[in-house]
Amino acid sequence: MATALRGSSNLFFPHVASVLTIPPWSDTFRAVLEEYDLWSRIQIAREDFAEDGDERDLERAILKVAKRLAEITDMPEPEARDRLDAMLTILDSLPDAETPGADMAIRREEWRQFCDASAPPSETFEVRKEAVPDVLAPWLSEVVRVPRLREVRALKGFTRRNPPDGTDAQTVASLSSRKINWRPAIASSGEGIFLALDEDKVAEWEEVDTVKARARQLHDAWVADWQNRFGRPDETPPQAVTARGLLVHAFSHAVMLELSITSGYGSASLLERLYANADGTPMAGVLIYTATSDNEGTLGGLEREGLSQRIAGTVLRALRRLEWCSSDPLCMSGVSTTSDPLNGAACHSCLFVPETACELFNRTLDRAVLIGGAGVPGFFEGLLSTTMGPCGPSPS
Repeated sequence: MATALRGSSNLFFPHVASVLTIPPWSDTFRAVLEEYDLWSRIQIAREDFAEDGDERDLERAILKVAKRLAEITDMPEPEARDRLDAMLTILDSLPDAETPGADMAIRREEWRQFCDASAPPSETFEVRKEAVPDVLAPWLSEVVRVPRLREVRALKGFTRRNPPDGTDAQTVASLSSRKINWRPAIASSGEGIFLALDEDKVAEWEEVDTVKARARQLHDAWVADWQNRFGRPDETPPQAVTARGLLVHAFSHAVMLELSITSGYGSASLLERLYANADGTPMAGVLIYTATSDNEGTLGGLEREGLSQRIAGTVLRALRRLEWCSSDPLCMSGVSTTSDPLNGAACHSCLFVPETACELFNRTLDRAVLIGGAGVPGFFEGLLSTTMGPCGPSPS
């Protein structure tokens, strides 16, 4: 129990779930299901099946929806049934939204769609793979422009005093005293750039002893802060700070700050979506995007920066800007310097973005993992040493 001012800014921190509309949920087939309220019929039947175990009602509901789809779209009924079965198979493969690991499973599906970049364009999802520039090829494996995307953000609950850590449902207050199967949500349309780091190079870099030590230092600070915030001295947070996560997060902020200069969107208008995990399907990349509630989406200035002839200059300038910070040498000296103790070499002068743009509230950031410093070899040190000199002016 604690006392707080009624108008205090820490009385309400929303706990938001965010997903992207990706195939097979992004095509006209899905749009018809929503427009004619057909998907909700299947969902209701699935909920009834979960309670009583009677599969016949679920089968009848699917057959009725397939027949209705055939009438609306002129699609053969067997094909409509096959499409529905495929969607349900994917849905069943994902964990329940409230279980640990659900967000990571969803991100793996998104990662696969971005890396494959084979889905046909639709009104809500379009990807265009670009050739990785030669100068970046040893460090980046994928450059993908995303001219169209649709993000759905749902309010799952809220916390007080401390922002949610995104993984621990015990600290999040429910929106209702009763169990509900809906959440208030908003759909936004936008555009973005997806960048994936070379997996072999990341795996080699994160095994370096000094890199491991740097990640462990920040992880220990993260654990101590989490235990203090939530009053659980004998427990550990469900999410660890890893070298891979530090690298992806710092790279995201570096590129985001450069894009705020060249894309026409300010840093407060940009968002990051981090993909960093070494288990199962390894991921090391980021989607930098912007989204608006306008159905027409955005104007294309951001995804244009993902063109092969532009992205190399953007990445190089982003990294060059981090080689010097006005708060050095204090900033580069490491943990507990000029910013949050959960950061390494990071502060408002070099790596911070508006908190609305960052998934982790400007925490677990360290530019040393990008450019090197404080005894840590930077992932991009080789790139910077082979591209000496100016990186060219910001493109108009």
